[in-house]
Amino acid sequence: MNKNTKQLVTDALRGSQIGAIIACALDTNREATPRFTSKAIITSDGFVQANFVDRDGVSRHSAFIGSWGDLLVNLQSVKVFLQSAHKIDVGIELDAAISNWVAVDYRS
Repeated sequence: MNKNTKQLVTDALRGSQIGAIIACALDTNREATPRFTSKAIITSDGFVQANFVDRDGVSRHSAFIGSWGDLLVNLQSVKVFLQSAHKIDVGIELDAAISNWVAVDYRS
């Protein structure tokens, strides 16, 4: 995904949790707050955690994001939204970015 497309995607999703996750996975908006600042960890029971900086600049280590299953459902909705509202088809690239964002998966 080129830099311009990354910026279009992050701009379209700015202000949402999934937008902050995707911005981190795409390595964009490193100074924006709130933002995720690390790769994710999936716990043995399927929950996702990552370091987070809140809107006041306070770091939250291993912040709870939600279940991996819910994140994948949200990602699918984002891909549909980007395609229908913005004519951006980045499904494969977003899937790869989110997969690469996960540093450790303790489910197996």
